[in-house]
Amino acid sequence: AKDIKIKFPLFMPRLSDAKAVTGIGEKLAATVMSAHHIEWRKGTQKKVRKATEILFIDPVTHHLLYKDSKEAKNFRKLPYPYPVEAEQLYSDLKIRYEKVVIPCIEHQLKNGADAIIAPYLFAEDTDDTKFVTNITMLTESIRYMTEKKIDLPLFAMIHIGSAVLTRPVIVNFIVKRYKEEFGTSLAGYLITINDMDDRKASREELSGLARLTFQLSEAHLTFVNIGGFGEVLSAIGGAGFISGLGSGETSSVKMLHNKPKGFKNRTKEFTYLPEILDYANDSETKKIGYKCNCTECKGSTPTSAVAK
Repeated sequence: AKDIKIKFPLFMPRLSDAKAVTGIGEKLAATVMSAHHIEWRKGTQKKVRKATEILFIDPVTHHLLYKDSKEAKNFRKLPYPYPVEAEQLYSDLKIRYEKVVIPCIEHQLKNGADAIIAPYLFAEDTDDTKFVTNITMLTESIRYMTEKKIDLPLFAMIHIGSAVLTRPVIVNFIVKRYKEEFGTSLAGYLITINDMDDRKASREELSGLARLTFQLSEAHLTFVNIGGFGEVLSAIGGAGFISGLGSGETSSVKMLHNKPKGFKNRTKEFTYLPEILDYANDSETKKIGYKCNCTECKGSTPTSAVAK
């Protein structure tokens, strides 16, 4: 696989707005944007692209099987089938390949991605049909990129439930499937664990994630979508970790069952304080006279959604 020329380990912020990076004054090593956020704010990825060395675009194809994909207008702007039934993705080669795999790759290329993330679904466990479907879509992605001579690194997203991490035999099975079947075709992996807050996770879950990261990173670049524990994983072989700026440290498919409320509602009465790594109610920030020195706030109290 084509190498990515960059120093590791690193922190890759997951962005939905360009202001977070354009005001820094220097290029970031790498960033991640979700595909539907690109459709939400047209032109944002062009600004982010100029402010980062490497741009990953998460295709967020795991949304396809949830209510969110039917109600979120920005997701419906993506070139994926709407609606789509689970059985169609599992068994209909034509729909899966022509309506998901190809559009997924082409959308990333169109928006200036420097590496491709193969389409994926959330699989709670390895006996989940979606786990097998992910393996199949990865094979189909390799096929398409080979046929079209797309000379970019290909990454596999491993999106699984946290319960898997407590069973070393299953962790080893996942590593074996991905390393043995795709070893020479992939540049690396991105790991997303559903409903795992690294600050509240059990010792067994953290150890399992470390085991998974360490084994995969022996031969490939391995990034984990997680908060501060990503720094620990970088010390044992991880190429780096991915997290939102001020939010988005935890991924949860439960949120996709309901219509999204939007970013502004989240920050209407709360402000993220990096000093405590969490949100605080605005009534509390007023009591302490909180001020922020970022390029958006410039020494004042955060008020706009972006500033917050």
